[in-house]
Amino acid sequence: QGFKFTNASYRDGETLWGCLSRHGRRVGVVNVPMTYPPEPVNGFLISGLDTPHEHSQYMYPVEIRQELKHAGIHYKIDQQHLGNMRTNARRRQQLTSIFDAETARTAALRRLSEGRDCDFRMIVYGATDQVQHHFWHFMDETHDKFDSEGAKEFRHAIRDTYEHCDEQLGLLLDECDDDTI
Repeated sequence: QGFKFTNASYRDGETLWGCLSRHGRRVGVVNVPMTYPPEPVNGFLISGLDTPHEHSQYMYPVEIRQELKHAGIHYKIDQQHLGNMRTNARRRQQLTSIFDAETARTAALRRLSEGRDCDFRMIVYGATDQVQHHFWHFMDETHDKFDSEGAKEFRHAIRDTYEHCDEQLGLLLDECDDDTI
């Protein structure tokens, strides 16, 4: 019979942002897994990991897609099909793309929060998970597929990704007071 992919339409219960919205709080949610299709909220929601493709309706309200585009923010859904990184050139390209996507997520949350006075904001940076799946064997000399040649360039890909995500998070934390977190 096979298996069936699930998404937010299979959820049994209320989400945190749904509950907050129901109580009149404004929310901003970006890239949380299992949020496709996006539910109507009092604020905005950009679906995460289970979003099928960039042409799907993965933003609520739908108008925010144009707002981000007009602001020059090139939002990308999570990287898919990373198994095609067979050359160093392709690996470099994917790392750059992963970093750009996380930078765009931060920019999207910041832009959409302007003038919307969110009571609650949530963002997920998925790059830290993705990069470990595809670059661990360049870092770990005990890995059964350790690649010493590739390690010359990609040994620090995981560390660099964590640093990049930390920088993005730092931008958001700089906007908050200590009582907000």
